[in-house]
Amino acid sequence: MAMLLNHAGVSLLRPELIGETWSVGGALTFFGSFAPVLFFFTTGFGYGWSDPGPPRAGEKLDALYKAAVLIAADVLLRGGDWLSFGWDFLGFIGFCIVAVHPLRRHKRAEWLAVAIIAALLLLRFVGAPLVLLLMNEGALQTFSSQLLGQKSVHDVSYPITPWLVYPFVGFLLARWVRKFEASKQPLAGGGIWITSAGVTALAWMLASLGMPVGRWGTMSFAYFIASLGVLSTCVAMGFTLERTRPGRSFAKRIAVAGLSSLAFVPLHYTLTRWLMARIGGELTSAGYVGTVLMMLPAVLLLSQMVGRWAEKSAPALSGVPHVRGFGLALLVAIGAATTALGFGTLSAWLCQIGMLFSVWLFAIRPTVVDRSRMPRVAP
Repeated sequence: MAMLLNHAGVSLLRPELIGETWSVGGALTFFGSFAPVLFFFTTGFGYGWSDPGPPRAGEKLDALYKAAVLIAADVLLRGGDWLSFGWDFLGFIGFCIVAVHPLRRHKRAEWLAVAIIAALLLLRFVGAPLVLLLMNEGALQTFSSQLLGQKSVHDVSYPITPWLVYPFVGFLLARWVRKFEASKQPLAGGGIWITSAGVTALAWMLASLGMPVGRWGTMSFAYFIASLGVLSTCVAMGFTLERTRPGRSFAKRIAVAGLSSLAFVPLHYTLTRWLMARIGGELTSAGYVGTVLMMLPAVLLLSQMVGRWAEKSAPALSGVPHVRGFGLALLVAIGAATTALGFGTLSAWLCQIGMLFSVWLFAIRPTVVDRSRMPRVAP
């Protein structure tokens, strides 16, 4: 939903309302800018929550396959220009999968995640400013600043620092929740709400002191603190809903998880771009809210339908030799076709079709072998 709020706001609101948090439309658009934070966080949370089970052959290759599908879909998301370099949120989710996957069975996974988080934050918010302060202006300073996320890189929306923090935070929280459930101790939902209020108040104070609050190109410290406030608020809301039967039922009805969340991306883009061609830049806050309220149920329903279809149809091909490789090659071929066609209506539709095809590819399960049951060969 946050993604829809942001993209609909940027595409449909009057220009003077975008970025103005005093208006309802501007405030909702700004809240929607935290959608990537939630995506990356939930990617790590899923890895921390799931039981890795016994080691299975092909696990690493499966993680690389999923990352490759997402990177190919990321190129299609940017218009299918395979001749350009770019890094949007689907590609970054693929990178998150590759980064977090090795921690699943690591004996000191939690401590390693804490160390990675600390290192990334120090590099971005301590090391990067020091580079600007201590190094002379030039190519080396620019390269170092771009590498550390201090300066933006064209078409790279999510530099590693500090964006890679979020999947590791999700991983840590999931492990923490699992330990609480295993110990039969009740989760301190009130404590999470208090943390959320405190972090949000700190972000508000930083903004009121004149610190920039933005993430486009490079993330500011105030925006990072605000993102932690949004994350903790969403987590607190999730725990609150989970405690009651009506809450669980409501959450289940509006959930866009797994394959449905991937299908949500091209579907909401298609509808947003269609509306932008007709009413782009003309809506007031009231018109924007009304439009979003009509768009959201339609996109939710369609994404859930596509997700369920992929879950039911794609596994039938699981185990067929090389089916995933052929599917990935076809996805790349669709991207190559859009590059050859250039920007236009046909290439735009091919991009959307390719992204929906990536949902189906994501659902094809690999043939894995349980190593613990393999016979041992005597030396």
